[in-house]
Amino acid sequence: IAVGIAQPTELWNTSWGEVTSVSHGIDTFNESIYVAGYTNLGGGSYNILLIKFNDSGQHEWNTSWGDDADDDRGYDVAVDDDGYIYVTGYHEASGGNDDLVVIKYNSSGQQEWNTTYDDSPGSGFNDVAYGITVTDDYIYVTGSMEQYDDMKLIKYNKSGQQEWNTTWGGGTTVDDYG
Repeated sequence: IAVGIAQPTELWNTSWGEVTSVSHGIDTFNESIYVAGYTNLGGGSYNILLIKFNDSGQHEWNTSWGDDADDDRGYDVAVDDDGYIYVTGYHEASGGNDDLVVIKYNSSGQQEWNTTYDDSPGSGFNDVAYGITVTDDYIYVTGSMEQYDDMKLIKYNKSGQQEWNTTWGGGTTVDDYG
């Protein structure tokens, strides 16, 4: 008996981009698609990028975060049940080290707040977030700390206040990424 494998059918595809744009994270909510990444708007450095598409792939809006002097990159996006959008990645802080960043947007793409996390202020080591998820009351972010090559997990409330953070990896010579 031969069993056939159904081939997927492309319903649509779309692209969006400025000079250089890279997408990393995707989430959906109420027939909308949210994509996070980063873009170079011609100023030399990258800014965190959030794009909203409808379920037909039509661009609805986009917004960027950061400034042209610093390198800021978005790696993941999550949408909560109220339609708020959370983007995480890193922000190049003064002194050149990268700090983990979380940005909250409303459903129109307007920033509500942002917060950064630096595990070792002034050390020059990088902290980068790679994943984010939201529950009814909390935001969970995971990433890595360069100083110890360890995985970091941080819990925030919906106002952006850190509840706790924990580290895994024990400072070994093995790289641990969350």
